[in-house]
Amino acid sequence: MHLKIHRGAREIGGTCIELVSNGFHLVLDLGMPLVNPDGSPYELPRASSRESLQTQGLLPEIPALFEAGKEDAAIILSHGHADHFGFSGYCAPGIPVYGTVGTRVLMEMTRLFQPAPPLPPILPLDKHVPQRIGPFTVTAWPVPHSAPDAVALLIEAEGKRLFYSGDLRSGGRTGRLFEMLLDCPPEDLDLMLLEGTTVGRAGPPSPTEDEVEERLVEIVRGAGNLTMLFCSSQNLDRLVTAFRVAKRAGVTLVIDLNHAFVLHSLQFLSPRIPQVDWGGIRVKFWKPHADAIAQAGRLDFLYQANRRKIRMPEIAAAPGRFLMLAKSNRFLRTVLRHLPSPATVPVIWSMWRGYWERDRNLRPLCQELGTEPVFLHAGGHASPGDLQRLVNALRPKMVLPVHTFHPEGFPVLFPQTRILPDRECLEV
Repeated sequence: MHLKIHRGAREIGGTCIELVSNGFHLVLDLGMPLVNPDGSPYELPRASSRESLQTQGLLPEIPALFEAGKEDAAIILSHGHADHFGFSGYCAPGIPVYGTVGTRVLMEMTRLFQPAPPLPPILPLDKHVPQRIGPFTVTAWPVPHSAPDAVALLIEAEGKRLFYSGDLRSGGRTGRLFEMLLDCPPEDLDLMLLEGTTVGRAGPPSPTEDEVEERLVEIVRGAGNLTMLFCSSQNLDRLVTAFRVAKRAGVTLVIDLNHAFVLHSLQFLSPRIPQVDWGGIRVKFWKPHADAIAQAGRLDFLYQANRRKIRMPEIAAAPGRFLMLAKSNRFLRTVLRHLPSPATVPVIWSMWRGYWERDRNLRPLCQELGTEPVFLHAGGHASPGDLQRLVNALRPKMVLPVHTFHPEGFPVLFPQTRILPDRECLEV
């Protein structure tokens, strides 16, 4: 079995790993980069084609993925973040792409509500069940991450066993999955591809989800005004946290149709995922969201959400009674224009700080109003200490860094590290 990291050996985002056995190519993730080579944010041009991306060197040099009629390649997606699936839709038709149901749903939500690359059909990837894909046997292990229904992958071929961590963390509302992996780990691993997002990162560790919840309760209780929480509509843990905060603080949670439809589509994961017909939730309609859902043929959901609809005059009449999940977009000024004291609205940024640095709506608006945002985010990636716990439990013969800007930090943590540059082949 041969292995090649096409992207990700010294980069966070754009992950793509190729395994080859008996002429069959198994690709683990096919993501879109987060940054350009100069470190600036990467943005996919709206009219991108496979040919233009290949010319720019953004698609991996794996001919089996792009030649029609081939039956010697497949892709497995670890989770539904674009830096892991974003280029999967540019492959030749007929290339099988596997993912969990939650991954498929998140990909569909991305495509529905924002400009996104084409998406391939997703074949089911069952958890804890060995699945034969070409000459490989693949077993998906559920792991906690900010993308729900994420998995790590155990891959077996030619008598070798490889474990790919995907993206994972030890905490969050499904943190028990990390401990379950430590308690019952796969054995006899020849190699482990280990994400290292936090390796080499300066600054204090990020708070836990429980700590985020406690701080949010304090802010909302003391606000006396509308509180605006900015978080990803796909961060299921944070959406659940927002609902819990609103209940504890005695306010109503206002979500938009994007949040509402994501919650509705992911409700199969747990009966504890809030839904639009629950008490304490109201829905703010914005036309682009309603149009997208209608075009998807889900008028039934719009009728259901309409029963919980709220308009800005109702919020403006008693803003201190509401916590709003908000987005940094052109509707922000519409919301604030209705409020009697927009400059005193608590603004909480609950996402990766890098997104704030590139923000074009909320950030300049805060500067205009003289508002100091609160940065409060529980990250989606395991700390170096938790990564050590993971490696100590799984005991791989070799660790390969991936999804990291600092592979040089791995040997200090894991003596069995080998740093494999992008596009260099390794025989497992």
